[in-house]
Amino acid sequence: EELGLNHETVAATLYHIGVVKASLCDYDSAMAALNDALQIQSNLLGDDHPAALRTRREIGNMFAVYPTEMETAFEHFSSVLSGQQKIHGMKHPNIAETLHAIGCAYSRKGDFSTALKILEECYYMRLEFLGVDHPLQATTLHEIAKIHVKRESYKKAIRICDTVLDIRKESLSEGHIDFARALATKGSSLVGRGDFQTAINCAKEALRVCTEIVDPTHPSIAEVNVTIGSIYLRNCQFPEATAAVQAAIEIYRQSNVDDDFPGLQEAITLMERIER
Repeated sequence: EELGLNHETVAATLYHIGVVKASLCDYDSAMAALNDALQIQSNLLGDDHPAALRTRREIGNMFAVYPTEMETAFEHFSSVLSGQQKIHGMKHPNIAETLHAIGCAYSRKGDFSTALKILEECYYMRLEFLGVDHPLQATTLHEIAKIHVKRESYKKAIRICDTVLDIRKESLSEGHIDFARALATKGSSLVGRGDFQTAINCAKEALRVCTEIVDPTHPSIAEVNVTIGSIYLRNCQFPEATAAVQAAIEIYRQSNVDDDFPGLQEAITLMERIER
């Protein structure tokens, strides 16, 4: 009411609404808010302004959620990275954040070698600006740990997860959703090493934290249930695995995600494995 619709403060608010909606997996609302923000920023500031580039990166992150939109995501990321490098040079926090987004996209695509290379570049670039104990560093390390789990490098994954947990415990708290996610990843790593009991304890603690701090239909609870189901399956405890994965599928169905959401598809595929 004070500023009108076309003001950069309005755009900044729309940007943050989009980021929050994305964290809730409400991707349609997130994309709408981000596109509105970008339109205002482009009109007032130009397409190559840092704020507009930041918004375009987040739009790229929305596309990167779904495999069918991955190429569009990479087009956004490439354009954003080029624009940021022209403004900031080759080393800057904004560039590191874009590298993180690109690395995560390559990981979702299954190109783990490229993903690791880019995520490590992001991590070491941030050292100069943030040091080793910043939550953003923990976020990048967590993505690296998840790749090591997928590559069955469980010892590396456990070591990195412990570092992530230490950072998040100090900078956030043990009751934070990101702490819970790292615990779940550690559980996946431990069961790969044959330590079933510690693995399931980690995953159940992650589930406890999630259920205390987010809505019962939040996809993060479903993600942890899938991890629990996977751990039980590795230990041939089929009824427990079925219950956990079925709970995950029901949560995904009740949430904002589409039927082709990768997490839901992962849960359905895991259920098919259990039933076989």
